[in-house]
Amino acid sequence: MPDVNVQITAGATREQKAALVKDITDSLVRHLGKKPEHTHIVIQEIRAEDWGYAGQLTDDWNRRQGSGWGSGIATAACACLLQWGHCHIGLARIQATVLPENARSIRVLERVGFQREGLLRS
Repeated sequence: MPDVNVQITAGATREQKAALVKDITDSLVRHLGKKPEHTHIVIQEIRAEDWGYAGQLTDDWNRRQGSGWGSGIATAACACLLQWGHCHIGLARIQATVLPENARSIRVLERVGFQREGLLRS
């Protein structure tokens, strides 16, 4: 019997929650062959001030950062993850996938040393 726990920020409507339950249940039926009557979905709403991000409570981080766009946060985080992966885990290769139209994310990856190797097609 699958039990699925979903954590979301507070404020979702009853209709939005019902849509989540339906979509998750439909996915379990379609992909895993589970019976809907044996599926349990728990939606837990969490206040923004009860989430943590980047070593701070999310609401504090948001207040300090403003929008965050263009401030180098993504580049710094990516560089830290690469260093951690190479130095602490010993990974020889790290790859990233980004949508071709997401120019900002492509630039972040290029800044930290990633090189384009190909384009995935569906």
